[in-house]
Amino acid sequence: MAETLSDIVESSEAERLATGFVFTEGPLWHPDGYLLFVDIRRSQIFKLVPGGEPELIRENSGESNGMTFDAQGRVVICEMINRQVTRMETDGSYTVLADR
Repeated sequence: MAETLSDIVESSEAERLATGFVFTEGPLWHPDGYLLFVDIRRSQIFKLVPGGEPELIRENSGESNGMTFDAQGRVVICEMINRQVTRMETDGSYTVLADR
């Protein structure tokens, strides 16, 4: 097990990967090697592959502000404005798990 950050990464310097967002939140590193994050105020979810540009994968996300994985590895999303928790299915659809 790593004891320090330098055991894991080459540099602890912050690096700007993309710009043009209003309020980013909810970063979630996917085991397939990419980052998911939300722009709360624009109500959008993005996917960022290392070395690439952010890809918009969902609009109207209810000002999502947090994501995690369920036991099957599907992304679970907390949607503030919609007052619900949804799950991103493997086919790209969304299932409401809990609401108001």
